[in-house]
Amino acid sequence: MEDLTKILKSIQIDLAAQKREMKEMETNITSSINNNISENFKKMEQNYNQLNEKIQNHENILDRMERHIRKRNLVFFGIEEGEKSYHELENKILSFINKINIPCEKNEIESAKRLGKKREIPRPITVTFTTVGKKIMLLQNKKNIKNSTIYYKEDYPQKVLEKRKQLQLELIKYKSEGLKAIIKYDKLIILNPNKSDKNQNSQQHSKKRNLHTSPNQDGTSHESQALKKNKITAFMRQRKDFEKSPKNEAPTSSI
Repeated sequence: MEDLTKILKSIQIDLAAQKREMKEMETNITSSINNNISENFKKMEQNYNQLNEKIQNHENILDRMERHIRKRNLVFFGIEEGEKSYHELENKILSFINKINIPCEKNEIESAKRLGKKREIPRPITVTFTTVGKKIMLLQNKKNIKNSTIYYKEDYPQKVLEKRKQLQLELIKYKSEGLKAIIKYDKLIILNPNKSDKNQNSQQHSKKRNLHTSPNQDGTSHESQALKKNKITAFMRQRKDFEKSPKNEAPTSSI
């Protein structure tokens, strides 16, 4: 019996040892898996950030390239269609530009192209000039097309057009506050940011002056003061006349 008891105790000790080993193995395996997952996740996150940064850099490069490509472009609207060749389209552009008193030669136009598919209204035309100077000259003389059905605008990418559309609401708000602001490419620039504070200060100052206004500024108060002054003067004269009269003079009898 003693031998059996020893054997059973030995078996129980071995089982307890095996359980401890299994728990330790489970803990080690779980920890190892978690560490591996954590390391892999960190690597994936790092790779994602690097990839995202590269994509952002490439997008910035493409934006700069697109801006540079469109740097000499203008988009013309309202020029009737019907041209049968590129040269006819080019001549239409030249005819319009010269008609608004801006000299332009054929060699100053690099390319001209209709945009989009044919439709009822005339499609816009993208015109690329050989120099930025010619484009600037046209933009500076936009007043010449005030009464014309044909007009032209800067050539912006779609992303910039959407951004400028959003900025229009802010532009209207700033202008309503008396600030001078402009949209330059895809940014809103306030030219006189301190004017709003000055306007508020001047309004407060004028309110203070109105509160402390003297009644003398009112025409009615001037008149009342003049009447008072006249009454006082008349009273003083009567008093002087009385003082100059003979003292203790008896009143003359009317009988």
